[in-house]
Amino acid sequence: MTAQHSILIVEVDYFQSHVMNIMLNKLNYNVVGMATSGESAIVKAIDLKPDLVIMDFALDGEMDGIEAGIQINKKAEDTILIYVSGCTDESHIKRMEQTEYHSFLSKPIDREILTETLKSCFSNKAQVMHNQYQ
Repeated sequence: MTAQHSILIVEVDYFQSHVMNIMLNKLNYNVVGMATSGESAIVKAIDLKPDLVIMDFALDGEMDGIEAGIQINKKAEDTILIYVSGCTDESHIKRMEQTEYHSFLSKPIDREILTETLKSCFSNKAQVMHNQYQ
């Protein structure tokens, strides 16, 4: 069976990104790239055209994951965005809610929750695509 959907992981912590990569591969998703900064995430989202970006709030570089998410929404419009973070303070959550995203997952990421979230993301995307062509 081949991987059906492509995913970009944006995470500054090597261990977290490595674990996420393993989980996604075991779930038959194609991890097309990894980034540790918002700037790199935007470039990779444009160049690699992943179906989905998993984005942490805290990143290297000048911008955080929320700002990078805003830019990805503008420049890679069909890309689904999932935020992940251990940071759940009110200011981050309010900023996140100003963006176009599918889900927020709190760290540590549970495999079952990730699985259900990804299924939901891609079934919603398929439904939108179907409705556009009717």
